[in-house]
Amino acid sequence: MFLLKKFFSRFLFPLPLSLEVLTIGLLLLLFTRKQKTGKALVALAAVLVVLFSSNVFSGRLLTPLESHYAPLFLTPGAPVPEELRQAKFVVVLGSGSSGNTKFPPETQLDDASTARLVEGVRVSKMLHCCKLILSGGPTPKSGYSVARDMGLIAEELGVSREDLIIDAQSRDTEEQAQRIAAMVGQQPFILVTEASHMPRAVALFRKQGAHPIADPMGSRIERSDTPAPDRLFPDAEALRGSQRAIYEYLGLAWAKVRGQI
Repeated sequence: MFLLKKFFSRFLFPLPLSLEVLTIGLLLLLFTRKQKTGKALVALAAVLVVLFSSNVFSGRLLTPLESHYAPLFLTPGAPVPEELRQAKFVVVLGSGSSGNTKFPPETQLDDASTARLVEGVRVSKMLHCCKLILSGGPTPKSGYSVARDMGLIAEELGVSREDLIIDAQSRDTEEQAQRIAAMVGQQPFILVTEASHMPRAVALFRKQGAHPIADPMGSRIERSDTPAPDRLFPDAEALRGSQRAIYEYLGLAWAKVRGQI
């Protein structure tokens, strides 16, 4: 089920979906008399690529996801809110790792995992007496545990092995919520993951009876008030943002259908 879910969801990602529409349109143009339909589908494919690659459209997709929770603003020397002082765990959900053991761990984590890990280490050190739970099992791409690499890097960043808990088995957010909820029980904990992923992650953890405190990272929305001319043009980063949003909307829909949230 896990691999089937990962496989079939890719057909609805922005670029594959656009190519599917384009392919159908070209087949109609080349091998049938449905020329108008074929031309319409080819035009639709072009429109989809432009839309999904647009910073404006990508931002519209991401905003409902990323606006749910604000990042934690913890600065050295500032008083820590009571809610955070009660937290005994900082949970970091991994994203991906290349799994290439020929290179050091810090070069194997993807950008999202690295950003989440750094934030988790920062917060755990500021709160003191916090266990750092790093979660991420084998990925379909590499079959390698993301949590293992994060754990090695966390030790290099000064986290003691006694303060680390490695969940190297959970393959997706559903499994992470189940396993980590059993570890933390009813105690509030700080949850670190990508901003667009946070609504689904929080909902899945709460369904398990856990009490996460959101600390989102890696917002993809451009928040500057100064208009930038290059944002008027389609680009690959906007396409990545659209893909991320579609991925999360599909995940939310799947979780609701299965009664997980």
